[in-house]
Amino acid sequence: MMNNEGKPVALVLGGIFPHAELLRKLKKRGYYTILVDYFENPPAASAADEHSRESAMDYEAVLKIAKERNAKLVMSSCLDQQIVIAMQVSEALGIPHPFSVDTALKVTNKRYMKKIMTSYGIPTARYYEIDENADLSQVDIDYPIIVKPVDSCGAAGVSKIEDPSELADAVKKACHWSRTNDAIVEEFKKGMEVSVYTFIKNKKAHVVTTSQRISVIDKDMAKCFCAVSPAPISEAIRTKMEDIATSLAEAFDLDNTPLFYQSIVKGDDVFVIEFSPRMGGGLCYRTMQLNAEFEMLDASINSYLGEETVVNPKREDKYFLIHQVHGKDGIFDHLEGYEELIKEGIIKEIFPMKTKGMEISNEKSSSSRTAMLLIEGKDSDEFLRKLDEAMPRLEIRDIDGKPLMDRSLHLTKKILEDNINAASEI
Repeated sequence: MMNNEGKPVALVLGGIFPHAELLRKLKKRGYYTILVDYFENPPAASAADEHSRESAMDYEAVLKIAKERNAKLVMSSCLDQQIVIAMQVSEALGIPHPFSVDTALKVTNKRYMKKIMTSYGIPTARYYEIDENADLSQVDIDYPIIVKPVDSCGAAGVSKIEDPSELADAVKKACHWSRTNDAIVEEFKKGMEVSVYTFIKNKKAHVVTTSQRISVIDKDMAKCFCAVSPAPISEAIRTKMEDIATSLAEAFDLDNTPLFYQSIVKGDDVFVIEFSPRMGGGLCYRTMQLNAEFEMLDASINSYLGEETVVNPKREDKYFLIHQVHGKDGIFDHLEGYEELIKEGIIKEIFPMKTKGMEISNEKSSSSRTAMLLIEGKDSDEFLRKLDEAMPRLEIRDIDGKPLMDRSLHLTKKILEDNINAASEI
């Protein structure tokens, strides 16, 4: 018989680095933790009591582990598509979970998500549902447009195209990345991209924090490479964002759950691009700890267990730049130069996205990220100065010592100001 040390077992689906902190929090609550991730050494593996090298997207494999270990909790706090597996296994075993499989399927498929948002009058981009056999001449949206799979993650298969001649190839690419071979085409909303992090309590949303996302979007890929938290928005826009999150919770029958969404801010308008009833990935959990004094990972666990969360976040009083370190294609060995930067107070913290031996690939945006830098500043001048000091001193090395760092993705004052100004341009 397998040894759980006499503790209840919790399965965590996906070995991304925020799940390392989730695993540590579950241990503090008395759980024996098992990480399910097919990679040999994912970033969260060292925080788990056990690591099972199965795919977190394989329902039968996850169900088998959960049954064999008599799991009392199966969850994924920071990943989109794994939510469905967590809900399916939890329903099959009759253990607590925050919402139904039906809801999970709707919120992880952009086709259903868009339909429901539109029917509830939630502001979003105009769109068409398509597949490889669709008559593309029927797509009547002004260019540029965005083409994306209905059910991928990590921006896989997403393209921004400027001309109808590019549409067929973009649709083919998007359908390739979709498990159902379906995609959507939507209008490209110009403006400032803002992520909104909320918790739903008693059917009402409470904004915990926001972040301004800086992305590179072209016909080959959409790649967010940094974010500033909190976003430079007015109180009126923040209130509107809270109201929109409350409407999303009503439309999808959600309560007692984290809910985050990506939006475009243009003038006085806020448009929802997509959302998920989970907390965001990356460093959002850390900026919420530091700037809002709110533990969203604990709130996520409470959501799965049906326990109450006290929602009283502090209003942010400083800025954090979250800047990704991207690499060129190769096999990751290590990142060098950051220890001294932390000692000197230039970087506050660093978070690994890759472990030794993992592949760096630019086939999709999330696969080229090797680390995230957390830089604190009283204003943008301070965190940009620190970033400019840090980036030349960092280097990614492959297993042969070859440099792999992609230095083209570097936030500048002009990029930041252009992004902010996009929210007010007509």
